[in-house]
Formats: sequence, C-alpha cells, structure tokens
Amino acid sequence: MEDRVYIRPATRDEMRALVQLIDQSIRLTNANDYSPDVINRTCLLFTEEKLVECFFRRDVFVAVEGLMIVGTISLGSGKVQNFFVAPNSQKQGIGEELLNHVEAHAIEIGLMELGVSSSITAMPYYRKRGYKLLHFEEKDDGSTWALVKSIQKKN
Repeated sequence: MEDRVYIRPATRDEMRALVQLIDQSIRLTNANDYSPDVINRTCLLFTEEKLVECFFRRDVFVAVEGLMIVGTISLGSGKVQNFFVAPNSQKQGIGEELLNHVEAHAIEIGLMELGVSSSITAMPYYRKRGYKLLHFEEKDDGSTWALVKSIQKKN
C-alpha cells in the first residue's frame, strides 16, 4: 500500500534536503531543454543559504510521502516559485497537489492573480492548468516563460 502524500509548511531544518531534491529535479527533468552549462548555473542558485533566505521571504511548502520530502513549492511576491517534484515521484499527482495547495493559499491571503516564471520543460504543464503566456524571458541561467493565472475563491 502506498503512503499518502500530504502538504505542509517546510521547516528551516529541511533546507539541505530541499537542495538535494531541487538539484536532482533540475538535472534530470530539464536535461532535454537546457545545456549542461545552464543546468549547472541554475543549480548554483539553489544553495542551502539561498533557500534559507527564501524561507524568510516566502511561504514554503513541502510534499511528504512517508518520511520523505518528494516535492516543494513556494509563494512569494505573487508568484509560484521553487516548484519541484523529485524525479522518481513525478507523474503521480504530487505536482498537482502542490500547485492546488499554493493556489488555495494565494486565494486565502487575498491574491487575485498568480504568476510564474516557468522552465521551458514545465511550461506545457502550467498551460494545462490555466496559466496564460505573457512573454519569453531570455536569461543566462536558463530562459523561462512568464505566465499568469487569475485565481478566485470558488463559491
């Protein structure tokens, strides 16, 4: 029987585990869309120190299955940020649960719109979830798509 996945706020003590999850996810999931150099530069953006800084500026959540963190997502400045699912846990609905959670959280704190800078790899996923393309963002550390979604409380 599979363990149930649940979403909860991350703790500061989990930053090292999140760095490992994010690094693995970037390296394995985005390898077809970005060069090794870009992937290496992107991974350097997610050090333990940088995640701790984010922890104090954003609402950070984790998906937990059993005792393992299998995904993470954060909300900051009206944007979905640091959204990653462990490669061996992808395509099991965990990403959907994480995004549903952060969208509901955004509504709870009064946001009416949610943005995201999506990797080339994840852009089709966001489009399926109702996010609209704004523009392409060319960056040295990995080009992304800017997307936005109107969110509202369901009656």
